[in-house]
Amino acid sequence: MQLQKRPKLNIHRSKMEILLDIICLLIIIGNVIYIIIMYPCLPNRIPIHFNGNDVADGWGNKAFV
Repeated sequence: MQLQKRPKLNIHRSKMEILLDIICLLIIIGNVIYIIIMYPCLPNRIPIHFNGNDVADGWGNKAFV
């Protein structure tokens, strides 16, 4: 059984979709830059898990960030 040739759809994005993509990309880049800048300030041991009472019960290296 051979696959039929399917039509290729050219779906154009609106200006709003392009704008939102750019905004989201800038937010992601900003978060990465912030993490890179703040990484040396983190303690070597950070909480990585919290119980139901919001008390840290799991600890890990800052590399988990």
